[in-house]
Amino acid sequence: MREIKLLLLVLSYNLMTLAGGVESPHDSTAATPGIELTNAPTVVETAQSLNPLIQTSLYVSGAAVITAGMIHFDQQIYTTLYGWRRHSAQLSSISPAITTLGTGTISVGLFGSYLSYGIFTNDKKSTQIGKIGLESFLASGLGVQIMKYLFGREQPNVATQPGGKWNGPLSYFRRNNLRTRGIASFDAFPSGHTTTAFAAATTISDAYDEPWISYISYSFASGIAISRVMERMHWMSDCFVGGLIGYFSTRMVEKFNSLPPNLSIGPAEFHHTYGVKLSIVM
Repeated sequence: MREIKLLLLVLSYNLMTLAGGVESPHDSTAATPGIELTNAPTVVETAQSLNPLIQTSLYVSGAAVITAGMIHFDQQIYTTLYGWRRHSAQLSSISPAITTLGTGTISVGLFGSYLSYGIFTNDKKSTQIGKIGLESFLASGLGVQIMKYLFGREQPNVATQPGGKWNGPLSYFRRNNLRTRGIASFDAFPSGHTTTAFAAATTISDAYDEPWISYISYSFASGIAISRVMERMHWMSDCFVGGLIGYFSTRMVEKFNSLPPNLSIGPAEFHHTYGVKLSIVM
């Protein structure tokens, strides 16, 4: 049990640390008699100082290793978390409410309000937050839906084997499955609610300098991830990967929005061939 609790704490802490919302306890500058402390670089800082290709490879490799480890323990983690919910009246009432916060309606409403307020009051910061929030919601949502149909993993509530069966690419659209099985048998991996939650948390956290905003944002997102397991909708590895997709989708959107005004990216069509067009105004 203690190992599972530790794994959950590490998941929440690492996602928040990755997003810059939590300082490492090893960064403390408190003096110790006779010992000179130095601010050693964190793992993330070390990776960021490397060549971009090597940096990306490290991130992807690390995420793959952690995901593989979580998949191995998914059934045990699910059994523990769902057991907590079943035996706790408080968790049974709180978990469904928390999980609702990860719906797309909440995210669209939040960032739509930011955008509307920014436009009507000429508040550039609110406009930018709303724009990035909505764009990251769309970008991350598209990525999640593609992955769901590629992996076809069973949700815990309909799992036919420990950890859920991986049905494979486009398995939901096979004729027999369309007739006899619901979408829950094919769309567990990754978690869309967790993706939406971490995309929103990253948008809000990056928009404000106050550390407490990052703490609150990523705590809510982590709570939504755990609630998805408690509600028997996802495995913990689904939520971990969803959190990464939400985080990095927002960072990608932020980079695109920081491009110079004379640089634009949009859809292109040429002789019935479709693609992406990059326009540079000289």
